[in-house]
Amino acid sequence: MVLSVTDDAGVHTVISDLLSAMISNTSSSQRWAAVIILQSFCERSRADYTDYIPQLLRGVIHMTVDTDQRVLHAAWDCLDSITKVGLLQIQRSQSHTFALEVL
Repeated sequence: MVLSVTDDAGVHTVISDLLSAMISNTSSSQRWAAVIILQSFCERSRADYTDYIPQLLRGVIHMTVDTDQRVLHAAWDCLDSITKVGLLQIQRSQSHTFALEVL
C-alpha cells in the first residue's frame, strides 16, 4: 500500500508515521515492522523522498542502538537502502537541474 504513494503529501505522511512508529513504540515487533516497511518504501518506491533523507537518516541511525536484534538488523538494512537509493535520487535530480540550467 505505501508503495503506491507518489505525491509529496503522501510521502510526508508515510515517512512521518513510520518514523514515529519506529521511535515511540515500546513493542519491539511494532518497531521492527515500521523499520521493515520504511526500508521497503525507500528501496522500491518511485516517489522522490530526497527532501526527507536527513530526517530518515536521523531516525534510522537512532534505531541502530535498539536492543532487539531484529530491529537492529532491519535498521542497518534500511540505512543501506536510504543511502543507496537516496543518493541515486539526489544525483538524478542534480543532473536534471544542471541540464535545465544549461538550456
